[in-house]
Amino acid sequence: MNAPSRGMLLAMLDLQDSMNQKIDADWRARRHAYLRAVLVEATEALEHYGWKWWKKQSPDLPQLRIELIDIWHFVLSEYLLRAEGDKAHAAQTIGSDWNAPPALDFDGQRYEFDTLDIRQQLELLASI
Repeated sequence: MNAPSRGMLLAMLDLQDSMNQKIDADWRARRHAYLRAVLVEATEALEHYGWKWWKKQSPDLPQLRIELIDIWHFVLSEYLLRAEGDKAHAAQTIGSDWNAPPALDFDGQRYEFDTLDIRQQLELLASI
């Protein structure tokens, strides 16, 4: 998947900043645990996709999409925090990260994203 354009990222970051300010005008200073929220949303997404081998489950794709969108909003907020509110810097960092090799070294193991199924990707996301 191609990275969003710089303009798209700046628009998303601007909208996210506005939404965060509506929720908490001092959101940057409070430094909410956005990555914890990503963890919770990732586990909720896994629940909607289905992971229980001992019972029949059907993926609830509309709900899964909602959880993935929620994750994106929390990720945008985390990038804004790390950039100290500098949207241009956050957009540049997202673009760089997006175009990085699709792999991660974590906990002594290398994970190639293209080889992981959705369950494994969500588990990895929840573990970071």
